[in-house]
Amino acid sequence: MNERMLKRIGKLPNKLSALLRAAVADCKAVSKDKRYVLNMHYWHEYDADAKKCCVCMAGAVLANTVKIPLKETVVVFGCGGPEEDKMIAIDQARFGALYAAVSYMYVEPSADQIETLKRLGDVIGVKFNPKLGRAPWGAYLKVADEREAAGL
Repeated sequence: MNERMLKRIGKLPNKLSALLRAAVADCKAVSKDKRYVLNMHYWHEYDADAKKCCVCMAGAVLANTVKIPLKETVVVFGCGGPEEDKMIAIDQARFGALYAAVSYMYVEPSADQIETLKRLGDVIGVKFNPKLGRAPWGAYLKVADEREAAGL
């Protein structure tokens, strides 16, 4: 990943609620693009045989917002810094690990906020579909709304 792309990631929201909204919007956008397949096992990996790029929630942000080229395979681990941490935060939130996601956003929640994170994590966990590797998009948006209301 080049410096220009890292700068684009760095410009992504610094609040997890806003980052989740962006990820959901980008997932919806790439799911309409026949060149992409949502597959939560890949960050951003081009399949030359299928002529499609597999992306997870964070990978959808890489594809749609960061504009990683379609045929470029990207693994986020190893780029370091807050750019990597934002992508990992999206991935942690994907399956409801909101305390971990928040920690990647350099936030130390209060005791009350930790309880809110657990409750909101359950919103995702209850609706999580293992076959898809994610919950319905509405679950993430609900979490984003409530996190924002709680100041997270």
